[in-house]
Amino acid sequence: MRDVLARKMREAGGITPPEISRRAAEKGYLVSPTAIKEMLREGGTENPGLFTLEAVALGLNVSPMQLAAELLGDRTDDPNFKSGKFAVAAEMFKGMTAAQKQRAEPLIDGLTWQLQHIKNQK
Repeated sequence: MRDVLARKMREAGGITPPEISRRAAEKGYLVSPTAIKEMLREGGTENPGLFTLEAVALGLNVSPMQLAAELLGDRTDDPNFKSGKFAVAAEMFKGMTAAQKQRAEPLIDGLTWQLQHIKNQK
Protein backbone atom coordinates (compact mmCIF):
# COMPACT_ATOMS: atom_id res chain seq x y z
CA MET A 1 0.00 0.00 0.00
CA ARG A 2 2.61 2.48 1.15
CA ASP A 3 4.91 1.93 -1.84
CA VAL A 4 2.12 2.18 -4.43
CA LEU A 5 0.73 5.35 -2.87
CA ALA A 6 4.17 6.97 -2.61
CA ARG A 7 4.89 6.10 -6.27
CA LYS A 8 1.53 7.48 -7.42
CA MET A 9 2.24 10.71 -5.53
CA ARG A 10 5.64 11.03 -7.22
CA GLU A 11 4.08 10.29 -10.63
CA ALA A 12 1.58 13.09 -9.96
CA GLY A 13 4.43 15.57 -9.68
CA GLY A 14 5.19 15.21 -6.00
CA ILE A 15 1.66 15.87 -4.79
CA THR A 16 1.29 16.12 -1.00
CA PRO A 17 -1.34 14.60 1.31
CA PRO A 18 -3.02 18.00 1.89
CA GLU A 19 -3.25 18.51 -1.89
CA ILE A 20 -4.76 15.04 -2.38
CA SER A 21 -7.28 15.85 0.34
CA ARG A 22 -8.14 19.20 -1.26
CA ARG A 23 -8.58 17.71 -4.73
CA ALA A 24 -10.75 14.90 -3.37
CA ALA A 25 -12.92 17.46 -1.53
CA GLU A 26 -13.41 19.38 -4.78
CA LYS A 27 -14.93 16.19 -6.19
CA GLY A 28 -17.17 15.67 -3.16
CA TYR A 29 -15.01 13.11 -1.33
CA LEU A 30 -13.53 13.40 2.14
CA VAL A 31 -10.14 12.07 3.15
CA SER A 32 -7.96 13.80 5.68
CA PRO A 33 -4.28 14.54 5.10
CA THR A 34 -3.65 12.65 8.35
CA ALA A 35 -5.30 9.50 6.95
CA ILE A 36 -3.12 9.71 3.84
CA LYS A 37 0.01 10.25 5.94
CA GLU A 38 -0.92 7.18 8.00
CA MET A 39 -1.15 5.12 4.80
CA LEU A 40 2.36 6.32 3.90
CA ARG A 41 3.87 5.61 7.31
CA GLU A 42 5.98 2.46 7.83
CA GLY A 43 3.64 0.00 9.54
CA GLY A 44 0.71 2.36 8.97
CA THR A 45 -2.73 1.61 7.57
CA GLU A 46 -2.54 -1.40 5.27
CA ASN A 47 -6.26 -1.91 4.80
CA PRO A 48 -8.07 1.43 4.39
CA GLY A 49 -11.77 1.51 3.64
CA LEU A 50 -13.10 1.52 0.11
CA PHE A 51 -14.36 5.09 0.37
CA THR A 52 -10.93 6.22 1.58
CA LEU A 53 -9.24 4.54 -1.37
CA GLU A 54 -11.77 6.05 -3.77
CA ALA A 55 -11.17 9.53 -2.33
CA VAL A 56 -7.38 9.11 -2.52
CA ALA A 57 -7.59 7.87 -6.12
CA LEU A 58 -9.73 10.81 -7.17
CA GLY A 59 -7.42 13.19 -5.30
CA LEU A 60 -4.55 11.75 -7.33
CA ASN A 61 -6.60 12.11 -10.53
CA VAL A 62 -6.52 8.37 -11.22
CA SER A 63 -9.49 6.06 -11.46
CA PRO A 64 -10.36 4.14 -8.31
CA MET A 65 -10.24 0.94 -10.37
CA GLN A 66 -6.70 1.73 -11.52
CA LEU A 67 -5.52 2.36 -7.97
CA ALA A 68 -7.23 -0.81 -6.73
CA ALA A 69 -5.62 -2.85 -9.50
CA GLU A 70 -2.18 -1.50 -8.63
CA LEU A 71 -2.69 -2.12 -4.92
CA LEU A 72 -3.64 -5.70 -5.74
CA GLY A 73 -0.44 -6.13 -7.73
CA ASP A 74 -1.66 -5.43 -11.25
CA ARG A 75 0.08 -2.49 -12.95
CA THR A 76 -2.02 -0.68 -15.52
CA ASP A 77 1.08 0.61 -17.28
CA ASP A 78 2.30 -2.98 -17.76
CA PRO A 79 1.76 -4.08 -21.39
CA ASN A 80 0.36 -7.38 -20.09
CA PHE A 81 -2.32 -5.51 -18.15
CA LYS A 82 -4.30 -4.73 -21.29
CA SER A 83 -5.23 -8.42 -21.67
CA GLY A 84 -5.82 -8.97 -17.93
CA LYS A 85 -9.21 -9.38 -16.28
CA PHE A 86 -8.95 -6.04 -14.50
CA ALA A 87 -8.41 -4.25 -17.81
CA VAL A 88 -11.38 -5.99 -19.41
CA ALA A 89 -13.60 -5.05 -16.44
CA ALA A 90 -12.33 -1.46 -16.52
CA GLU A 91 -13.13 -1.14 -20.22
CA MET A 92 -16.61 -2.54 -19.67
CA PHE A 93 -17.15 -0.12 -16.79
CA LYS A 94 -16.01 2.85 -18.88
CA GLY A 95 -18.61 2.02 -21.52
CA MET A 96 -21.52 1.94 -19.07
CA THR A 97 -24.10 4.64 -18.58
CA ALA A 98 -24.21 6.47 -15.25
CA ALA A 99 -27.16 4.33 -14.14
CA GLN A 100 -25.35 1.12 -15.09
CA LYS A 101 -22.22 2.25 -13.23
CA GLN A 102 -24.31 2.97 -10.15
CA ARG A 103 -25.69 -0.59 -10.28
CA ALA A 104 -22.22 -2.07 -10.86
CA GLU A 105 -20.38 -0.23 -8.08
CA PRO A 106 -21.62 -2.44 -5.21
CA LEU A 107 -20.37 -5.46 -7.16
CA ILE A 108 -16.97 -3.85 -7.65
CA ASP A 109 -16.84 -2.88 -3.97
CA GLY A 110 -17.67 -6.46 -2.97
CA LEU A 111 -15.04 -7.90 -5.28
CA THR A 112 -12.42 -5.47 -4.02
CA TRP A 113 -13.23 -6.39 -0.42
CA GLN A 114 -13.03 -10.13 -1.20
CA LEU A 115 -9.72 -9.75 -3.04
CA GLN A 116 -8.27 -7.77 -0.15
CA HIS A 117 -9.46 -10.46 2.28
CA ILE A 118 -7.80 -13.17 0.16
CA LYS A 119 -4.61 -11.13 -0.10
CA ASN A 120 -4.47 -10.66 3.70
CA GLN A 121 -4.82 -14.38 4.43
CA LYS A 122 -1.55 -16.01 5.33
